[in-house]
Amino acid sequence: MLYIRVDGNERIATGHIMRCLSIAKALRSLGEESVFILAEPYGKPIIEKEGFQTICLNGSYDKITEETEQMEELIARQRIEKMLVDSYFVDETYLEHLRRNTSLIYIDDIGGKIYPCDLLINYCNYYDRYRYEERYGGTATKLLLGCSYAPLREEFSGRGERQFDEFREILITTGGTDTYNMAYKIGTAMAECPVLQNIKIHIVAGRFNTHIARLRELESRSENIVIHHNAGNMAELMMNCDAAVSAGGTTLYEICYCGLPTVCFAFADNQLDGTGTFGEQGIMINTGDIRREPDRAVKEIVVNVCRLAEDSGLRRGFSDKMRKLVDGNGAFRIAKEIQAL
Repeated sequence: MLYIRVDGNERIATGHIMRCLSIAKALRSLGEESVFILAEPYGKPIIEKEGFQTICLNGSYDKITEETEQMEELIARQRIEKMLVDSYFVDETYLEHLRRNTSLIYIDDIGGKIYPCDLLINYCNYYDRYRYEERYGGTATKLLLGCSYAPLREEFSGRGERQFDEFREILITTGGTDTYNMAYKIGTAMAECPVLQNIKIHIVAGRFNTHIARLRELESRSENIVIHHNAGNMAELMMNCDAAVSAGGTTLYEICYCGLPTVCFAFADNQLDGTGTFGEQGIMINTGDIRREPDRAVKEIVVNVCRLAEDSGLRRGFSDKMRKLVDGNGAFRIAKEIQAL
């Protein structure tokens, strides 16, 4: 049995929960169940819908170190032998306390500290910036590094071939919350662009998106815009579209698996390394940090989508690089390593 300490809500969205669910489902396919531990109840419906048990600590997601004693008691009471932690709010002391009584796995994509754990996972394309082998040398921590460990959702399997002869549909996805209402701004600009007048625009609004009313209003006055609220068919959407606009995060690795040519951007500090590296490697078109000049960013995004729309060779080149990067088996590789602990 694996216990997973993770959170998700309208402030930090659901990305952490979704990647942990991918790992939990892979473990389940190998015969091992998982229990999720949350500070707050927001993520319970998402997790329990997938058939996993939850434990709520009735604390605060951003004050995780204050729950140390509570977690130690839970580990002893439940006789927890393995725990996966996925939170930006931990510190070395918190993890050390947990590791005294259980095997510990930590997902790290910001590389700030040396974390006491038995397995450390960083599946991001920029992991080598953090010199893990050097920094963890001499420790007992096993490192699972690189895009081969990207924990994609189970729907991302058996990808088909992609065609580049026509350009008919675009996907816009901006994460679980979309604090800056980028989906609305980008969708509006695309709907007004002459080059894209006859292109269907699919906008995915996450579970905690607070701008859904404005997006529905945009849909009602735009013949070529379709809103997908809390979509459950992302793999199908990605395979059916010809290009995408996406914020940073694990979604970019799902997009790579599908080989969907993409214009990416960041609106959080923890997205900057990922989007920047995709741009530097020529795998996606990166338009940078939209928080600085959102109006400029929207214009640049639309210009680059038009480039993709008008150049099938450019789309094919991006797609080939993307598919080589992610094979869709990352969650199973992680699950097998967890089973071996």
